[in-house]
Amino acid sequence: MVANRRAVRVGCTRQTEATREAWPSGPTPSAPADELIERPSVGELLDRAAKRRICVVIGAAGWGKTTAVAAWSRSRPTAWLRYEAHEGDANRLLASLSGALRAHVSVTAVPATAVPNADSVESSVEAICLWLQGALRKDLVLVLDDLHVLQPDSAAARVVEDLCQRAPERLHLLLISRCDLPFSLQRLRGRGHVTEIHAPDLAFDVADVETLLRKTVGKDPPGLSRQVWECTAGWPSAVHCAVEMLRAVEPEQRQAAVGQLSDPGQRFHGYLTEEIIGAAQEWVQQLLRRLAIFGDVRFMTEITRGLAVPMIALAELSRQGLVRRTGAGGGWALVRPLRDFFEHEAVPSASERTALHATAAKDYLERGAHAEALRHLLAAGDHAACVSLLVDHGSAMVEHDQLDAVLQAANLPAEYLDDPRIQQILGQAQQVRGQWTQALQHFQRASRDRDGLEPALAWRVGLITFAHGEFAEVQALTGRTRLDREETLDEIRVLTLSASAYRMTGDLVALRRMASRARAAARRCGQPRAWAGVHHVLALLAAAEGDWLQADTHCTDALRCAEECDDLLQVTWTRACQAFHHFEAGAPRDALADAQIALSLSERCENPFIIAHALTTRGRARARLGMLEEAAADFTVAIDIFQRIGSRFLAWALCGLGDLHRTRGQLVRAQAAYEEALIHAEPCHDVFGLSSALTGLARITAVDDPKRALARADQAVELDEGVRKVPALLTRGWVELMNGDRQGALADASRA
Repeated sequence: MVANRRAVRVGCTRQTEATREAWPSGPTPSAPADELIERPSVGELLDRAAKRRICVVIGAAGWGKTTAVAAWSRSRPTAWLRYEAHEGDANRLLASLSGALRAHVSVTAVPATAVPNADSVESSVEAICLWLQGALRKDLVLVLDDLHVLQPDSAAARVVEDLCQRAPERLHLLLISRCDLPFSLQRLRGRGHVTEIHAPDLAFDVADVETLLRKTVGKDPPGLSRQVWECTAGWPSAVHCAVEMLRAVEPEQRQAAVGQLSDPGQRFHGYLTEEIIGAAQEWVQQLLRRLAIFGDVRFMTEITRGLAVPMIALAELSRQGLVRRTGAGGGWALVRPLRDFFEHEAVPSASERTALHATAAKDYLERGAHAEALRHLLAAGDHAACVSLLVDHGSAMVEHDQLDAVLQAANLPAEYLDDPRIQQILGQAQQVRGQWTQALQHFQRASRDRDGLEPALAWRVGLITFAHGEFAEVQALTGRTRLDREETLDEIRVLTLSASAYRMTGDLVALRRMASRARAAARRCGQPRAWAGVHHVLALLAAAEGDWLQADTHCTDALRCAEECDDLLQVTWTRACQAFHHFEAGAPRDALADAQIALSLSERCENPFIIAHALTTRGRARARLGMLEEAAADFTVAIDIFQRIGSRFLAWALCGLGDLHRTRGQLVRAQAAYEEALIHAEPCHDVFGLSSALTGLARITAVDDPKRALARADQAVELDEGVRKVPALLTRGWVELMNGDRQGALADASRA
């Protein structure tokens, strides 16, 4: 443990002149008066920490440790002892300790046994503690600063360690250091006597930065406070250097100036060079440089090969404020100022960087961490290995939402991008991200010069085509697809997609035929993922035939199968369709609940088509329940999404908005919405959009144009759409009644 602790004493190899200034009887602020701000959160943190016997404050140079403790200590009895008072000499440390404490006790005479004696440190410290036990009448904070300068196993370090072990109840020790202490407090920590405050706890937040800027240079231009906070990572010395830079430039130049904080020639660059990098041991400098090259690492071995680095190094560097956790604590990266600092370094050489990336890629491949391996292979320029990795694992990476890593492959040289397998994987990633135009371009390149489509490519192209509302094109794609034995998952997806397209056009005969083929294929395949899609199609068929109970059963089975195989996209789509079925079955509250679940899941899968569908159903449910304003907001967002992705399903949201306008008596607006819906629904023969638009127009024109209203009602009935047949018949009956045809109205009402 001692060896490890000594190895990571970053910035502890020497004491610079900047840290040797004398601060008598407690430090004075290092920042100008106009750059000091109240930081209640830090004060509260120290208040809680000081309730323990020992509080250790750790942070690299410039993290405001001493400044924060000095500001906090002014409101309570505090004795200060800095390194300058003893310079690591045990006798001087004991003498200075006695002198600093004497001013705060009722019995000022120090017992003879407490006379400094480096040969008997333990007895001297014991005597001081016994003296304090009887002399202290109230709690006293003793601050020992610059403990990073003490050498491990030295007599001076033993003085402080013994003081920690023997301190009386009223004495609270506050130990300040740039790195871990040169002695162990594990026993006291196990007893609950020790607490720690680390550099990230002392970081300025955005509100602190805004307060400081407002006090010094003003907060213009807008967003300056956040930019300063992002560029400095809240590192107090970096923030104050940024303020100095901002004082020297006009407001319109401030954002550009802040971005140069760590550039060569700037004050903070010099500070980092001398106080952080220059003061660190050689292996620490190499570790930080490698971390700058890699950007983000998950495993220590990725950057420590060839270095004698303790396994706790990154954790300790994090406590010092030089490294931060990433990815919910799963990785490590440099804090922003250090990252920017190393961008201007010419070392290590290009060949050394390439070798480091190649080694890291090998390590990640052995661990099965393909996204990280791909990033390093790209950085190393091993393009052939990138292609091999993507061909073998690209689809799995997309399924695990590692889209950024996959899409980096778009930067491969042209000769590697000509591989249709790479184009297909890039298309998959763009499709999941909702970038359908780009996805189709990749898929088209993947299918170039092919007579027949592979099922794996066909259903992915088909999904986008279906979402655009081009149902005839879906069937054309199915016809071009090589469906051999109809037993693979990809083949089943092609069949279920074709069945869904038949459902949208109201061709129930073809839907039954395709559903039967899909069910037979799923039996041969046997995978739960296959059955998820098949049950979804069977739910569509049952709903079309008016069997809502069977439709709900198939939806439940589809959800179960999709959840078993963690198919988030299928789960979300099934939830959205279940919401639609509940609404059509007359259960708006159930529809609202399912639509809300679908929208929550959509935040993870980011599929705009499903989001727009769920919003449309939620809007219809809210309108039915009298939540008109909320419904209007849902329809507005859904319309915007459908327009953005170029989907003819826009007709559905427009019909929902038309119904809402009609409910409010805004008939002109309702008519405009219905007529626009017809424009989108008619070319693809979308029976849902057509039926809703025609019945809506028939209702609002029944008084002014009864013949045309009746014609539209007839069209809606002739669609013979099972889900919408009842509303269509009731609408025609109502129009007939308005025209005086009581017999026709009675007949339609009876059929409904």
